[in-house]
Amino acid sequence: DFGLEGIVSTDIAGFDTAYDLAVQADGKIVVAGEAGRAAHVFALARYLDDGTPDASFGDGGVVATDFGFDASATALALQADGRIVVAGYARADSGGSARCHYVIARYDDSGALDERFGAGGVAVLDLGDRGGCDHVALALQSDGRIVIAVGFMAQDARNADMIVARLATDGRLDSEFNAGGEQPGMVIADFGGDDHAYAVLVQFDGRIVAAGQTRDGKTQSAALVRYLPDGQLDTGFGGSARGLVAVKLDGYECSSAQALVQLPDARIVFTGAAEERCGENAHQFLLYSLTPNGLEDKATVAGVSAGDGVAYAIAVQPDYRVLLTGVAASGGDTQVAMARFFCGSEQDAPWNLLPYEANFANVNGAPRGELATTEFVAVQGFDSNIIVPIRVFDGEYALNGSSEYTTAPGWVQLGDEVSVRHINSTELQGVVTTRVVMGGVRPANNLTLFLGPNAELSFTSTSSASGTGAGAGSGALDTFALATLLCAAFIIGTRRGR
Repeated sequence: DFGLEGIVSTDIAGFDTAYDLAVQADGKIVVAGEAGRAAHVFALARYLDDGTPDASFGDGGVVATDFGFDASATALALQADGRIVVAGYARADSGGSARCHYVIARYDDSGALDERFGAGGVAVLDLGDRGGCDHVALALQSDGRIVIAVGFMAQDARNADMIVARLATDGRLDSEFNAGGEQPGMVIADFGGDDHAYAVLVQFDGRIVAAGQTRDGKTQSAALVRYLPDGQLDTGFGGSARGLVAVKLDGYECSSAQALVQLPDARIVFTGAAEERCGENAHQFLLYSLTPNGLEDKATVAGVSAGDGVAYAIAVQPDYRVLLTGVAASGGDTQVAMARFFCGSEQDAPWNLLPYEANFANVNGAPRGELATTEFVAVQGFDSNIIVPIRVFDGEYALNGSSEYTTAPGWVQLGDEVSVRHINSTELQGVVTTRVVMGGVRPANNLTLFLGPNAELSFTSTSSASGTGAGAGSGALDTFALATLLCAAFIIGTRRGR
């Protein structure tokens, strides 16, 4: 039902390459990459869920943004309001220079550049002579701020460092990130070798993890660094007081991290590649998990072909199988490669996860058009290590006694208190209902992390002419269960089911 035998091909402008994609809430698929011949441009395409180009997006489903220099879009992310954020690089001149600017562009739902962002919809991070032309990773915070991890920052003729930068919602460097540092808005991680970043993740608690590789002489290791939400190095990560983790695999000289995801039990999992001897072009898919504190958990190395294989993406499917996607090369041919790890239950009797029954007191006979606010209700029944997403529909919510209500998705855990509010109906006997949903599906770094069925809590207000009288109602939270999954040879995640 998708394209021609499951494949869609779009000719934009000569040599076209796709580097990232995301699926919108309405099922439409957005793809980002590059297009062109002598010089490339940022290229986006959007498709309906059957693979047909979306005529409401750009020019017949395609958007090409020309910065005047050779450019490539390497990552994209979808905001909750439907806007599309794209990150990549553009060469600093047209003479084939190896120096690049890092470019972040934001588009509205129609494919037009968002004039409220940066300069005419485009923000540029110029690192001068230290900017290289390499992969740019992208992640969004729940408050709309944008985090990028730059794949190359030239330190000298031989080595590079990782850089993580955060932008405010208007495209300016966020001065609150690394506020007391030499360069507010960005941080640099030096593993002591030639360091590159290929992935970035915003954790449930707001901490930021960047991952890639570090090379020192003949060996290369997957490398991760974690920062606190304010940009300070998280010295508790990895157990070394440096906030840096270089993964050494027994029997493998080379490894790299290409994609990241955090699981509901707060473990960090990355995928990429491992090679017994560096330079032999015999990589294998790598799947590796770390504890929430960045300590070694388990690793699996899986060959997907007789040749060279690298995994570039990771996702947890609705049935809790773990899917890796990348490429495999053999005999001069390169093909898309996928590997799936079957996850069986570690134990027969899962323990309770989600909330005991709770309720908001509904309002009956409220004055028309006035603000109706609930009391704060405690969420109980979680395992203490579990964090789940919370969303609100037709209203706002606040946590833990805060007076600042929001419509943005967030996270709740054991002991959190939730309140909601909305404006009553302006019509006689009008009814307004706000729903709070916990659990379900949460897009993370352009992948989809499935956390199981939803738990809902609702609040209803009914208006009357007199505005007198009160009633009570309840919204019962479903009971969930939690089971740890054993994937291949190691624990990779958690499952929630009824």
